[in-house]
Amino acid sequence: MKRLRGAFPGVVEIPQVQPYLDQLLRRVQAAAPQPPLPVRVAVMADASYNVVTDKYGIIHIPLGVLNDIDSEPELAAWLAHEYGHVMLKHLDGGQRALSRVMSGAVNVVRVRVGRQELNVFNGLGVQAAQEVWMNRLRPAWSRTQELDADTFALNVMRGMGFGHAASTKRFLGRIRALEASTAKQESNRGQPADEAKPAIRADDDHPTAEQRLDAIQAVLNAQPKAPPRAQVGQDGWQVIRAKPLFKDFLAEAKLVSELARTLPEGRPLGQGSCRTLKTLGVNAKTGTLAFASAVGVCAGGQAQVALLERVAKRPDAPFYTYVLLADGLRETRQYSAAIDLMSQALDRYDYPDYGLALALSFYRRCEEVLQTDSQGPALGMDSLRIQAKKIELGARCQLFAPDEADACEVAVMTDEQRRAKADKKEKMEREMADKLSRKFGG
Repeated sequence: MKRLRGAFPGVVEIPQVQPYLDQLLRRVQAAAPQPPLPVRVAVMADASYNVVTDKYGIIHIPLGVLNDIDSEPELAAWLAHEYGHVMLKHLDGGQRALSRVMSGAVNVVRVRVGRQELNVFNGLGVQAAQEVWMNRLRPAWSRTQELDADTFALNVMRGMGFGHAASTKRFLGRIRALEASTAKQESNRGQPADEAKPAIRADDDHPTAEQRLDAIQAVLNAQPKAPPRAQVGQDGWQVIRAKPLFKDFLAEAKLVSELARTLPEGRPLGQGSCRTLKTLGVNAKTGTLAFASAVGVCAGGQAQVALLERVAKRPDAPFYTYVLLADGLRETRQYSAAIDLMSQALDRYDYPDYGLALALSFYRRCEEVLQTDSQGPALGMDSLRIQAKKIELGARCQLFAPDEADACEVAVMTDEQRRAKADKKEKMEREMADKLSRKFGG
């Protein structure tokens, strides 16, 4: 959770919503085989449409999903399915699901500071979220695992008294609609509809929602029908979903998704969105929007230290806030303070995979400017601290974040070394192309 809090799009703990989800998850666990396994719900501040569970047992639920789910039984079915992956040990076997998401986060939020271009968001909106979150996480489950989790959810729902199968079928129906929508988008872009890939399908081993519905029906045909218990009072989730506070968070999540969708494409935000962002400022309900406000996304201005310092004090502050602040201290030659701040950020977010390359790049920049300054005793000590951190983070990349190893290697290179690496790669590709051309006569 510490790592997740600092990543894009960020975790939000909405009063009334989070306690409700925690309680509903406990009811799911109580209806499942015992003893319960550790699991946690994290609400993500974006408007995408995908629920996933990472290797740590954290169920990620975007606000976009919560907005669409209109009943407590269907929400319980989503949670029961994801809890099934945990109970059935699908998360074992060295799967680095969260690591892959956070690896994508570096591509989502690239921060270039100082006099360089500042590009806050890059690559994650409603459409890109389907690629990053679905194609990197959900397809990790095989056909058998996904169908087993569906059956697990079906049995849990019966144990909770939610009836025969309506709620389980309901959430699979939503996934089917999403697949059909994605296939239509691919077809509209010129790809034949029969070749369009469903949004949550990465290979032939992952079942479509249609196949999952058929499998659920086969299970149902072999079981006696059980009518749902009579509902007493209002649906609990409908009451929560109608609250103004939830709607406020959802509106901000949509703005987060708009930022992520437009800025990477070089398109400016609409004037209305910019007015909203300016009005929300650093007091926005989501840390991601507060960060965007502090760095002046709409105005394209440079980060303002005072505003970033306010964002850094928030419990949902992004890791990138510290990167900008530390680089600002470095630029004013406050090297010791800058190094201390980066160390605090790494500690706060438990050395997140997505932050290792960014931190190494920061330490390289510090080292480069230190070499141009006079080497007094204090600066000499800072140089030693930087060297120690580079060694430590490099080892972490190799041992605990292999997906980030290449990024970490590039992060510590000088511009000259990067150019040399790129030239070497280009030369090798050219030689390979020449060999193929001579061999095949092309």
